[in-house]
Amino acid sequence: GAATPQEFYAKNSCWTEGLISASKAVGWGATQLVESADKVVLHMGKYEELIVCSHEIAASTAQLVAASKVKAEKHSKNLSKLQECSRTVNEMAANVVASTKSGQEQVEEKGKAWLGWLSGT
Repeated sequence: GAATPQEFYAKNSCWTEGLISASKAVGWGATQLVESADKVVLHMGKYEELIVCSHEIAASTAQLVAASKVKAEKHSKNLSKLQECSRTVNEMAANVVASTKSGQEQVEEKGKAWLGWLSGT
């Protein structure tokens, strides 16, 4: 409404902090995902870290949407767009998890084949 940003924040500081916290968690999760992927590619990380980061991003995005719903108008176009983006984030997180599991299985199969070749079986 007519409130200044300072007045709005003073009145809604708890909500605002929750929104900011959820936003930061999404960014942190993305950063961790990239760092974990780099480590896995360099054979210094674990596939499970990629899965955990993907789940963290999806959960933080859901928190961001939930916090946004509190103050949004019922038929807000921006909220609708945010919800659509959240669904896309969930789909992409699921793709990362599926790809990670598939890649892990392939690496394990190649490792078993390599060990079999070394042992002569």
